[in-house]
Amino acid sequence: MSSNPNTLTGIDIIGSRKFLIKNFSFGVKGFFMLNRFSDLMYETNYGIRLETRKFKHILFEIGTNFKTYAINAKARKEYNIDKSNSKLHENYIVMYLVTAFLKTHDSDWNVGFSVTNFDYYAIDQLVHPRINLQMKYKLKPNLTLYLDSWYRRSGIFNISANHFGYFFRGGIKWKI
Repeated sequence: MSSNPNTLTGIDIIGSRKFLIKNFSFGVKGFFMLNRFSDLMYETNYGIRLETRKFKHILFEIGTNFKTYAINAKARKEYNIDKSNSKLHENYIVMYLVTAFLKTHDSDWNVGFSVTNFDYYAIDQLVHPRINLQMKYKLKPNLTLYLDSWYRRSGIFNISANHFGYFFRGGIKWKI
């Protein structure tokens, strides 16, 4: 049971396009996220990431995002907060992902090890990496079965000094 009273707690929209310039292939991903983590506040994120698979076994992504924490209208009214003081912006947050794979990118199955500062609905600061061990199996060209195991560290100089943990996620990705 969740302590969040919101029925719809988030939206994540990603659009991407691949480019080829003089034998250098890269992808551009634009994204927008809405995270309604409480009934008083919400977070929005938008940004852009560049992805390259130039090396056969390594994936690189680098990007930036713009994050806003906002107090919603209900909470502003209840706690008498002026609308001009209800938002906090973080601009130009660096995003990165480095993944080393056991097999080449186009293989039907693969295992990879990643270091990154973002995941679905969460983008951390530059110095807060997450570790990911991932496995995938391509059932069909547009249907992939996957299993991830994640670890997020904590530390004295980490803004989340007492937050660490691990989790597992599995599922099927369907590219429409």
